[in-house]
Amino acid sequence: MIGRLLLLLGLAAAPALAAAADEPTLGLPLRCELNRTCFIQQFMDIDPGPDAADYTCGPLTYEGHKGTDFRLIDRQAMRDGVEVIAALGGVVRGTRDGMADIDIASIGGREAVQGRECGNGVVIDHTGGWQTQYCHMREGSLRVRTGQRVEKGQTLGLVGMSGAAQFPHVHLAVRKDGADVDPFRGVEPEIQCGGDYNGLWDRELTAQLDYRPGGILSAGLYGNAPQYIDVKEGRAKVARIEPGSPALVVWFHVFGIREGDVMRLQIESPDGGAFHDDTRPAHPKNQAQYFAFSGRRAPDGGLKPGVYSGRVQMLRDGRVYDARQVSVEVR
Repeated sequence: MIGRLLLLLGLAAAPALAAAADEPTLGLPLRCELNRTCFIQQFMDIDPGPDAADYTCGPLTYEGHKGTDFRLIDRQAMRDGVEVIAALGGVVRGTRDGMADIDIASIGGREAVQGRECGNGVVIDHTGGWQTQYCHMREGSLRVRTGQRVEKGQTLGLVGMSGAAQFPHVHLAVRKDGADVDPFRGVEPEIQCGGDYNGLWDRELTAQLDYRPGGILSAGLYGNAPQYIDVKEGRAKVARIEPGSPALVVWFHVFGIREGDVMRLQIESPDGGAFHDDTRPAHPKNQAQYFAFSGRRAPDGGLKPGVYSGRVQMLRDGRVYDARQVSVEVR
């Protein structure tokens, strides 16, 4: 019974829902600073066919995705601990714990967790036939039990990457009478995306939850070509490198890259001169996540001591869409 509750629903189309006057108002499902320490990586897929579209008709989703993914910057943030909290008060209907926090790609894909895609999680029943589900929580972190009454904002556990996950996040699913509901749309009788929706979120969250179709997750300066695993683990963020380092590069990790996006990567020497300047297309196709770097080899005699500054700019439609300033000391 509990195992069935904790499946990531999405194999069948949800039944049509009539507009309801008793829609709840939801808080965030995790304790973080949105668009700074956490980001919405993917929205619910509201396209009824084989294609995928988020509530704005944008591409930040994938076929059959039945919730909203609030992600952390990297796995170090997960290890530091970020609380998952109840978006609405209610009674815990079911829980699961005991699944490892691991990249699903490293253990054979979704088939390895078939029937347990949600990973460690919590299902909460609310009044009026509403239900929320919180997935991919950190192993051993759950702080609630079945049958327990919880208040809105109460800690349920910690963000993890258990189940069918490739990055640390909490997947929030919302349902009304068993049917999936996009919290950015509310209960709507029509399927079409791009409408003017009130949504289910608390009014004070409106500005924070403005649609953000991609952005820079993290960036930094490094003394060699960084590995993607080091970026995902948070190990590529360093404050100091050795003068004898073989190179100096600026790296970035972004989400929601679109075809036509451009990245500009710059490094400034301690004396204010240009050490490196590179402008390049980001990727030829839309990508949920993207990592790359650019730089140059250290000159003969090594890197000059001092503080180097880096700038990463993400350009969309010819304008700066997002930017990060970073620095590193050579000594």
